[in-house]
Amino acid sequence: VTIIDHTYYPPLHPHLTLVISTIKPKNLELVIQKVTEIGINRLIITETRYSQLSLRDIKKKYTRFQTIATEACKQAQRPYLLDLQIMPLADIPRSSQNYVATTQAEDLPPLLTPKTHIDQSLFIGPEGGFALQDYEHLSDFSPVRLTPYILRSETAAIVGSGLLRHLS
Repeated sequence: VTIIDHTYYPPLHPHLTLVISTIKPKNLELVIQKVTEIGINRLIITETRYSQLSLRDIKKKYTRFQTIATEACKQAQRPYLLDLQIMPLADIPRSSQNYVATTQAEDLPPLLTPKTHIDQSLFIGPEGGFALQDYEHLSDFSPVRLTPYILRSETAAIVGSGLLRHLS
């Protein structure tokens, strides 16, 4: 083995977290691949009222999800692995700034303000949106809109991740 490069690649800052409610595994695989390539630091998969799968079912796919994230790191020449976690909604850690993408409220601000060097989280809900009980756990998340249109969960995750990385 010969060392050909001593370049140090620090982790991307600020630290960006995407939280997504469980959706179909094939769609989660796409999200994992794309947000890894975009540069999200941590992806948390959780369960909300209208989730398509339970966390128990998702945990069975964890090894597959890790493989997808690893391959996406290689493809993007990203030197740090995606921190992939599966946890209940009540245990979601908070960042300095927390957003929840929603279309269920009016007059929401867009996610367009640069937040230089602030750790941020974006929560994407399931296809059916959030139930009132879900919002109780998200009271410290600021509602934002990603586009003027209603997006599928996997599209919202990719668009939101791109916006966070671009604006951070």
